[in-house]
Amino acid sequence: MTVDEQDRVGNQGAVAAGQHVSSLSHTAYSPLMTRQAFAQVIGLPVGVLVAQAERGYWPQITIGKRVFINVEAVRLLAAERAAEFAL
Repeated sequence: MTVDEQDRVGNQGAVAAGQHVSSLSHTAYSPLMTRQAFAQVIGLPVGVLVAQAERGYWPQITIGKRVFINVEAVRLLAAERAAEFAL
């Protein structure tokens, strides 16, 4: 059973009990995420995120034939921009 299948099975009991559980909570703090997982977390369609990443709007890293979004770089850039607007 894959991790995603385990999440779905584990979350069904929590949702049935009336609790909200995010199935991607274990990947939200990873420094690298697949483009598909990152698109799901931020709520963009995968095709849109892939096109934006290929144009350089999202920092991506290629490891072998796999492509990942550098979530840590996104976090640092967001922190820098937030500091620019701090009151």
